[in-house]
Amino acid sequence: MERNTGCSTPSGSPAGNVLESPQCPRWHGVVLKVGGAGVIILLVMVAVLSASGGSGCKLCPTEWLLHRDKCYWLSNETKTWNESCDDCSRKGSQMLVIQDQEQMVELEIQGVGVAKD
Repeated sequence: MERNTGCSTPSGSPAGNVLESPQCPRWHGVVLKVGGAGVIILLVMVAVLSASGGSGCKLCPTEWLLHRDKCYWLSNETKTWNESCDDCSRKGSQMLVIQDQEQMVELEIQGVGVAKD
């Protein structure tokens, strides 16, 4: 008894010949082409989103705070400026430098604790 695989061998060729490729239904080729096109479209979309900075959705590492597309890590330790810079570098980040009073007030309102000198 033969098993039906959905594909048939070309007419006139022996069924046991391994070198001959089976003739599959036409829709198999259509599905393959549509799937390939879908993969290409997906890759293009990923490349465009990566180049444009992403979808606007951002995740911060554990114990970091997200504020306006930036992640903040607040330390409870007292360190010198240089020690703090080194600590930030080890975390792959940089120290926050507040540019003006308005920025500091905005961060305080949003719950990002900022110590004043």
